[in-house]
Amino acid sequence: MSNETIRPNLPRPIIQMKPVVCCAKDGHVDCTVPAEPASPWKAAPAADAVLDGRITQRRGQYGGAVRRLQADLERHAPGDAPLATDGYYGPKTEARVRAFQAEHGLQVDGIVGDETQAKLDELTMRDILLDDRFTRLPETTQRAILALDKHATPETRRHLIAMITSETFARLPTEAQANLLEWRPIEARVAIGV
Repeated sequence: MSNETIRPNLPRPIIQMKPVVCCAKDGHVDCTVPAEPASPWKAAPAADAVLDGRITQRRGQYGGAVRRLQADLERHAPGDAPLATDGYYGPKTEARVRAFQAEHGLQVDGIVGDETQAKLDELTMRDILLDDRFTRLPETTQRAILALDKHATPETRRHLIAMITSETFARLPTEAQANLLEWRPIEARVAIGV
């Protein structure tokens, strides 16, 4: 029996070599590896930057901000099929944004600008007011949140939503919640680490 028959049939490793470009000049040879082509995906801006009105979220972007956008769209603009929350703003996310914009009388362009983001946040806040996490809060805390929301800018509303839906906020004593609601929501978020 030969050694070949008792060795397991293992796949051979595939070695992928990058192309090397070499140039000879003046008796020297310079070799370089060409750079990888740039990714077509760009990092998406945060929702707060979108609300500022100077930047948008659009097809070809990726990241946590897109993942949050996809979750908001799934909640507020459900489609025939679930929208993957993969963090990539591709054609399905763009189509869902267009459907949301059409449903809410916004400019239908598939791009999330300040108006589209503000509408998503408004609907999220409305849902929170019906949520158990809100209705279980003491009445004084609920009134303080409603007063803040009434005069909130879209950016402030986003911070308020993040704060009041956090587990940290829910575990705080009523007095501590009331104290935090007297702060600006962004400062209160930083204080409780959300």
